[in-house]
This record gives sequence, structure tokens and C-alpha cells, in this order.
Amino acid sequence: MSRVYLSIWCSLCLSFSVVAETVPLVVANGDAAYQQGRWEEAASQWEQALAHSDAVADQVDLRVRLAVTYQALGRQTQAFVHLDAAQKSLENLNDPTRRVQVLRQLSDAWLSVGDVEAAINNADEAVKLAAETPNFAPGEQAAALNAQANVLAVLENFAEARSAFEQAQGLAAAHEQPELAAKILINLLNLAINESQWETAQAALAGVLVALEQLPASAQKTSAYVSTGLIARDLSRQSQLPDAPRKQARAQALAAFEQAAQLAQAAQDERNASLALGYLGHLYESEQRLEEAQQLTRKAIFHARQGDFPEMLYRWQWQAGRLFQAQDQTDAAIAAYRAAGETLAPIQQRLDVGYRANPPTFDEAVRPVYYGLAALLLKQADGVQAASARQALLKQARDTIEQVKIAELQNYFKDECVQDAQKHAAKLDEVDPHTAIIYPIPLQDELVVLLSIGEQLQPFRVAVSAAQVRDTVTLFRQRLQTRTNKRFMHEANSLYEWLIRPLLPTLQQAQIDTLVFVPDGSLRTVPFSTLNDGKQFLIEQFAVATTPGLNLTRARPIDWKNSKMLLLGLSDSVQGYPALPNVSKELQSIQAITGGNELLNQNYTLDKFRTQLQTTPYAVIHMATHGEFDADPDYTYLLTYQEKLHMDDLRKLIGLGQYRKQPVDLLTLSACKTAVGDDKAALGLAGVAVKAGASSAIATLWFVDDEATSLVVTDFYQRLLNTSGITKAKALQQAQIALLKHIHYQHPAYWGPFLLIGNWL
Repeated sequence: MSRVYLSIWCSLCLSFSVVAETVPLVVANGDAAYQQGRWEEAASQWEQALAHSDAVADQVDLRVRLAVTYQALGRQTQAFVHLDAAQKSLENLNDPTRRVQVLRQLSDAWLSVGDVEAAINNADEAVKLAAETPNFAPGEQAAALNAQANVLAVLENFAEARSAFEQAQGLAAAHEQPELAAKILINLLNLAINESQWETAQAALAGVLVALEQLPASAQKTSAYVSTGLIARDLSRQSQLPDAPRKQARAQALAAFEQAAQLAQAAQDERNASLALGYLGHLYESEQRLEEAQQLTRKAIFHARQGDFPEMLYRWQWQAGRLFQAQDQTDAAIAAYRAAGETLAPIQQRLDVGYRANPPTFDEAVRPVYYGLAALLLKQADGVQAASARQALLKQARDTIEQVKIAELQNYFKDECVQDAQKHAAKLDEVDPHTAIIYPIPLQDELVVLLSIGEQLQPFRVAVSAAQVRDTVTLFRQRLQTRTNKRFMHEANSLYEWLIRPLLPTLQQAQIDTLVFVPDGSLRTVPFSTLNDGKQFLIEQFAVATTPGLNLTRARPIDWKNSKMLLLGLSDSVQGYPALPNVSKELQSIQAITGGNELLNQNYTLDKFRTQLQTTPYAVIHMATHGEFDADPDYTYLLTYQEKLHMDDLRKLIGLGQYRKQPVDLLTLSACKTAVGDDKAALGLAGVAVKAGASSAIATLWFVDDEATSLVVTDFYQRLLNTSGITKAKALQQAQIALLKHIHYQHPAYWGPFLLIGNWL
């Protein structure tokens, strides 16, 4: 997917007809506020104008203005409301120009939310209407072609995109549309970089800068300089280029940002002033010109505060933290990182809204802020002698990483399930004296493993980088699923040496029998039970559980003998998935142990599942069915006989029990899988209990032979219900060990992928 810069789109797309003189002052005030980057104020003014406007044409113009502004603010729903209303208004108005404007803005709006098909359909319709309308304004035709080309670029139809851009640029240049022509030149420059046409990109960059010099001062010109500076900066980092062109591109980036800063400050354009100064500071930071970078960053922070732009403010606070850290000013660095985290927390769910392609990922825009703060707190703790102060700093570091885990699950599921889970969470470090919480924190240059026993935290540092951990984990997961050899043992031992060996004396001294891991990133993709010390697997030494976050787990025992259980399963081949012949036997065996109610094959439908949960307060739900966990929750589902059960549906169904104050304590998914190396899919699996509103879940990281699965889960329930005082973690441990000793199932590919997630008691 090609990359398009937000600042180009939001600042250069206002080319509407002049609104009639119904409410000229309010409209003008909105225009002025927009030009200075005060988008909230602009929207407020235009909403007032719309409320008092009677002319349909004026209403359409105002609605398009508002759509552009709400899109820039990340309020996509409001943008679509205005565009839909504008389309309806145009149904009885013969106005091809305004119709094209609405269509191309719809194209841009759909592109910003990732619906490329809707985007190209609207852009194509706009271009077609413009071409078919006699005497259509060339500038508007150029704008429609530009919108179409942007979608084609995202679709990586580069040749067609270039043709459309060039046609648009020709029309704009020939008919005295210099701002639009400059915008299209920037898009052509970006296209050349996406195609790795470096010589073309160098020439295009020089051409863009010449074109921008000739424009009169305006917010569009300022924003174009910011965008050009970003493109030049990225060009200067291309290792494929010789030194001279890269140095030239860097100088051009500096010049573009400096020009943008001058223009923005002169026009009191707080948004662009903050962007230009902040990016200048970042360039100086990369060159270790720390004092100059710090001065520019302070100015960027000032302008972001003046304009109330938190999405910029947190970035420059984070940048200030890095600069203080580079100058060994630890206290100031911690304060800056904390400020960045406080600014970021309320807005992190909308950071990726409004980009047309490749928005900043969670790992780029959110995780480094919290990890940077945690690393500083851990470092500060190392230098503190007083035990209480040291513990306080270690807990602050752990709580900071905990914020990442909560934020990441919120980002994945995009709903209120995480907040609900937090309300019912227990303090895990106060639950069981024989349980240890292991909190691996993979930093850039080292792995820090926080061990929590009771209320005491102890850090263990291992000289292995985050990249080494990730690569080892990926190879381990690949090899672990190959049942014909034991090539996985090298990685199993490496991970044991990093994560367990340093902790082992402390664990043994405290008589720990259960380990609860709180993994992050790639570590979510492997089962810790399969780590090996060279003689034994970890599951032979400890019961093992995982949780997506300390603040997301209900830790409480349950009276299993007085709990009701629902068994659901598919043994037939349905919806293109293979049959699971042992499922019938599995459910029969479990039913014999638990007396649960069963829905098998044709009886396992959404309607019957819903009816059961509406009428009976089940504490345990066992689902023996295919399941797919994907990086995108929309493609994460469990199979029923006729349909796919998505996570939102599962949450609604299981949530029915909450109204009777009987939440589901255990959700078992015995045939699900995630892709190798896909830590976001593993995040979805790790968060399944949170999403479903269950206290705990048992699930598999990959699909297991269904006979082996049947043996493990049947043994698990047998031990859980018939052994006094046993925890879920220990029951699963014993069931896995029993399978490990089975002559046909000794390889961890069979017994290893079973995870106990959440409440392990």
C-alpha cells in the first residue's frame, strides 16, 4: 500500500464554490479558523451557518466544508452524515459541479476509513460526470482526477495513478490553479518514491519546491511545505541512494520545514507551526544536535498547547523525553515521558483515523511512549538503595507496561470489553503465595523479566535484544509445530535460559508451583509450557497460565460441583472445514463427567446457543469447533453448524449470563488456531476471555489432532471436578503431562498449544 501524508489531504481539499451571502460573517469566521488550523472552531462556525442557511447550494457547500473538517478531526461518522445529506440535497438540484465535489470528498472519506472499493467507485463516478458535463470547470475536473489517482496509488495501480495525476496536473496548470497543481506535484513525488524511482523522485522534489515558492502565502502553502519536508526526509533515509542525493534531500527537508515554520508563525497557524518545528527538532535529534533539537521541540510543544492539538503534543513531549534521556537528564526525561503518556491516553484510539494509507501502527505510535517510560523507571530503580522506593519504581514500571496491554486490547477490539474486565479484576500479586507472576519486558537492547511473588517485585536483566527475542520466538513457533523432529529444542532452551533460569533459585526458595505469564508482542505466540531446560519441559516443573494483563483478570475459585456446563461441538464437515470425528466422543466423555447439556452438529446453531444461555446460568461453556484468530478481529470467528460466530456475537451471547449475576467462569475452545508469527492474532486469542466476558479461557494456539485434544480436555475436566482443591492451572498441567507420557503424543506439537488464559484458580 502506498503512503499518503495526512497534512496534504486535510489542508488542500477545500476548493468549493463561494457560499451565498446568507451568513457571510459566520462563514468567513469559519474559513479563517480553518486556515489557522482551528478546526473545532471552524466546524462550530459552519454548523451555525448551516442552521441559518436556506439555499440548497449553500447548504451543500457548508456540508462539504464540515465533512472535510470532521474528517481531519477523526470524527468520521459526522463527516459521512454531512456528505450523505449533501448527496440527498443534490438529488433535486441540477448542479454537476457540486455533485462532483461531493463525490470526490466521499471518495476521500471512504479511503480514510480503509474502504478502497467505495473510494474508487465514488472517484470514478466523479471523473465520469466531470468528463460528460459540457463546459465543466477544468479545475474541478483536475481535482476529481487527483482524487481518483490517490485511490489508484493506494491500490498500487501505479501506471494508472501516474496517468491520472499527470492529466490532472496539466489541467490545473493550464487553467491557473497553482495550489492544486502544486498539490498534484507533491502526489506525483510521493508516487515516484512508492515506485522506488529515485531519480524521478529527486527531480520531482526540486520541481515541487520551485512550485511552492511561487504560491502566495496561505495555509495550503504552509501545509504543502510540511508534507514536502516529510517526503524529503524519507528520501534522505533511502539507503539505495548515494550519499550526495541523500544529503541534498536532507537539506531540502530542513529548508521546507523552516519555510513552513516561518509562514505558520506569521499567520498564527498553530497546527502547522507545531508540525514544522517538531519535525525540525526530530531532524536535529537524529544528528545529535541535542540543544537545538530541544529548543525547537519546546516551541513545537508551545504551539501544540496553544492550538489544543493533543495528537501533536504527545509526540513532541515524547521527543523531549528522548532528548532529555540522551543528555542523561533522567528526572526530566521521566517527567516528559509521563506527560506524553497522559496526553496520549485519551486519544490513542483515534491516532490511525484520517490516513489514506499506512497509518501509524500501535507499535509505532503508542507502544514506544510507554516502553520508553518503563525503561527509564527500571533504570532509576537500579540506582535506588531504599527498598520501599525501589519497589515503588518497579511497580510504576510494571503499571506503565500494563497500560500498553490495556491500550493494545482496546485498539484490537475497539469496544468497552476492556473497561468491563478492569472493573472485576483482582490484584494478582495478592492472590496465592505459591503463584509467581512473570512479566517479560523486551526492551530494545535487553530483556527485563519482572518477577512478582506476593507484593514483592524483583527485576532480572538478560543481555538479549528485543529483535533477538522476536527472531527466536518466531523460529521456535515454526519448529514446534513440526511433529517429525525435535529441531525446536535449541530455541526452547534459549527461551528457558532467558525467561526462567535466572528466576529459578527465587522460585524454588518461595516454593512456587504455578507461573502466570503476562506476555507481550511475539512472546504471546508461543506456549511457555514447552520451554525446556535440557532435561524437562517447563510444564513438568510448574503449572502454567497466561493473562493479557494483570488488571484484566478475575482471580477467584469456583464451586465446580455445583456449576452448570454447556457443551457445543461440530464433528461434521461444514462450511469448507474438515470433519472433527473425535468431537462426538469428546462431548460424550465430558458429559459423563460433568452432566452438561449438549448441542452437537445440526443442534449447534446460534439460535439454540442463545436460547440455552437465556434460560440457564452456565458457568462453563465448552466449544469443540474450528476457530480462526486473525490480526483483524473482523476475521476472527468460531464455527457453528450454519454460520460463523464472530467475537462481538460471542460477547453478546455470553453477556446474557451477566444479567443473572452469573458470569461464565470458563470458556474452552478446543480446536482454534493462530497464524505462525502473528502476534496480533495471538493478542486476539489472549484477549478472548476479556472479550467474551468470561473469567478464563482454555484455547489452542494451533490446531491439534482432535483425538489428542479430546484426551487433554477430558482429562482436564476429570481432574478439575474430582480432585479436591485443584486449580485449573494444575488440572491442565497434569492433563498435559499425561499426554506427554503417551507414546503417540510425546511431541509438544500435541500437548503444547493448550493455553489457560485469565483466572487460573
